[in-house]
Amino acid sequence: MFGKSDKSFFLKFPTKYLVLMIIGVILLFIDFSNIELFSKYSMIVDFANIGISIVFIITGLFEIFIYLISFAPASRYDENIEKLRIQITDEIKKRGEIIMGDFLSFRPWTTDEYYVKAKSGIPRYFYPVYYVILSTKDNILLVNEYKLNVYNATYHLVGYQLIPTKSIVSQGITQDRILFSSVLGESASTNYFLEIRTVGGTLRIPVLEEEISESAGDISSIRSEFLNKIGIYLKTFAQKDSRGSTD
Repeated sequence: MFGKSDKSFFLKFPTKYLVLMIIGVILLFIDFSNIELFSKYSMIVDFANIGISIVFIITGLFEIFIYLISFAPASRYDENIEKLRIQITDEIKKRGEIIMGDFLSFRPWTTDEYYVKAKSGIPRYFYPVYYVILSTKDNILLVNEYKLNVYNATYHLVGYQLIPTKSIVSQGITQDRILFSSVLGESASTNYFLEIRTVGGTLRIPVLEEEISESAGDISSIRSEFLNKIGIYLKTFAQKDSRGSTD
């Protein structure tokens, strides 16, 4: 019931229950029998006042207690994200693959609930979050997509594509808007996709969510970092591919 998960990083302090508890404490110190309107029923009024105060205090304490045992600090998110990135990249390197690009991908449409939290005005914490790695081996482009369980520092593979580099016609960035439903109601997400066109079809990989992230803070630095990484990947791949075609 009170198990922690990635959602624990996004819990908000139950302020309204703190207020409720304070009201309960204040009611305990109010003597309604001195009020003429209630003087004839002082025993009943005192009993009701004590009962209501106790309910308010217990409810407030319970909700605050649940928050304290369920909340997860942002520092754990930062530490585990870095730990997961190292684990996954090490695993890929052991397979003899050359990593050409990696991206953390927020995909709110893939689950019933989604959360974004900013740090210093910049969205830094996301749920659900995926990790995309682009690598090459033996003239094949490999696209690995992992869903991260940040709180438990675990991951599992949700997408794996092998694309012969000779079959790639072009690569670039596209943008699209996804409409979806969640427990929050009808939502929309604008995303940047890495689009890989091959002789057999087109693969689109969501790599940066913009619309929902922007509602939580300024994403200009994140967008610039992303576009820079994509530019480096495309340039590196083009150089590697041109060298491979001359071999």
